[in-house]
Amino acid sequence: MSFSTSCSIPNSSRLHCIVLTICCSLALFACDDNPPAVEMDAEVFGGPVDGGMAGEMSGGESTGNTESFLTYTRVYTEMGMPARGDLIAFGVDGQDEVWLNEGIEKSDMDCVSRGCELHPSLSWVAWLQPNQSQNDLYVAPIDRAQTKVNISSKRLVAENVLRFAFTSNQIIYTEIKESEASNGVAVKVGPLDASEADTEVDLVNANGGFATTLSDDLLIIIKTTLSSMNISFLNIGNGQIFELYTFGESGGTGSEFSASTNPVRFAPDSTYLVAVTSNEFMWRVHTLEATDEVVTPVTRDLFPIRNVPEACQGNYPFINVVNEPVFTGDSDHFYLLFNGDCSIQMYPTANRQDYEVYRFSRDLNEAPVNVTQIPRGNHWSNHDIRSFAISPDESQLAFSSTRPNRNGTYSIWVMNLGDDGIASNFDCTRNAELADINGDTRCEYIFYEREGAVEYRNLKYVSAVGF
Repeated sequence: MSFSTSCSIPNSSRLHCIVLTICCSLALFACDDNPPAVEMDAEVFGGPVDGGMAGEMSGGESTGNTESFLTYTRVYTEMGMPARGDLIAFGVDGQDEVWLNEGIEKSDMDCVSRGCELHPSLSWVAWLQPNQSQNDLYVAPIDRAQTKVNISSKRLVAENVLRFAFTSNQIIYTEIKESEASNGVAVKVGPLDASEADTEVDLVNANGGFATTLSDDLLIIIKTTLSSMNISFLNIGNGQIFELYTFGESGGTGSEFSASTNPVRFAPDSTYLVAVTSNEFMWRVHTLEATDEVVTPVTRDLFPIRNVPEACQGNYPFINVVNEPVFTGDSDHFYLLFNGDCSIQMYPTANRQDYEVYRFSRDLNEAPVNVTQIPRGNHWSNHDIRSFAISPDESQLAFSSTRPNRNGTYSIWVMNLGDDGIASNFDCTRNAELADINGDTRCEYIFYEREGAVEYRNLKYVSAVGF
């Protein structure tokens, strides 16, 4: 497929150009070589393309000022009791914690087994509820006046769901359609308010999947074989597909790619994608320009995968990429969490796993920056990072890790980031200072003072209208 139409619009709208050129090349509607950006956006997407996620989406309009929130799930397990998953929105400005599912039974809303996901507007929540051997997808609105999940209005979206994600007005998910079929998993799209029936837009296999963009009408489809991973843009509105790139080669053997362990994510400014791969015994990170032309990824080797002779001998002493890319608000950088047991391999008496957060430039031309610079020692200060988030202005990094001398119980820590992206110190504004054995001051930012085990999952910063 080739494209000849050019778009003389700002770089931030190059994604819109992709979809426009796809439609133009297929003569689906007349094209202006230099259309006004606003008119083009409305014609192609049928509405705003900035995501609209800071607005209210549960049937009301915005009624307040946008605030910054740190959202997470607090999993609390008291001795002899089943784990409880508390869905929390922590107001950074007001320093107040809103417990959105307080008093709701786990049988009605399970945030422990597969996790709950808050819409970035803080107006919806979705979760996978275990049901025998499958997981059923539910959504429910947030009653903003009561600052609580309206569980009486929860809705079953689909049964036997593997993964899900939000766009501004829709929920996207993969549902097992034919478990024995080579492409037996359906990618489906439906409005959050159930105003229309859900639509099946593509089929993938169990290792395939999707990634969202800022538009309701544009998806990234990820299709895998035993030796390849194909990334395509899908225009939901007209069904057209633009194949962006294929990693690996079809026809081989080995199950090297998976959409869950090899994430592909779209930058907030809609100009490039980041893909993480682990094929050919090597972890790599790639950036791909979102353009209507044939692209060649910019690639950086990271380190050999686990269980190969070269493990722990790469550019960085790790063997796993733990998370999906986390972008800065301006899309100039993204972050990855690395993990490994290289310290144990080099020093068998060491009792630790190693974690670090690294920052990458969008074009991968700059050397990756070790942001956290965690000390290596058999001590609680050797943070075992489980989840992290970057504030929208890239001034702070929040992460969950073990409480001082409380193995199995976690806190949220916040580090202040310098202009170079490196953490300079811990934010101690909320709690008393605590000196570790190295003399560094490390202060817990959020913790739950209870008897029992506490864990924090799925940390995210969002900007939304306050409660």
